[in-house]
Amino acid sequence: MNLSREVLELKIIIYTMISVQMIAWAFHQYHGGTLDTKSYVYFCAGMMVGQCGATVECFRSKAWGTLIVQLYFFFFTGLGMLKKLSG
Repeated sequence: MNLSREVLELKIIIYTMISVQMIAWAFHQYHGGTLDTKSYVYFCAGMMVGQCGATVECFRSKAWGTLIVQLYFFFFTGLGMLKKLSG
């Protein structure tokens, strides 16, 4: 498999973004799913970074159904973060 440098760099960025999501999820689980407001915002931000990376990968591979699900997760993660900040 001979990938161009640009494609390889994009894949590295995408998978780094997805790994941020995995780290955020592990952080959330490590704390038993109970986070204070500041930690929850970090968790949501990490999840959203990973969801952006997954969205780009879905778009590149033309996985339209999975793309819709990623956008759904992104929307509700952002909504959850705003709800936590507002109240």
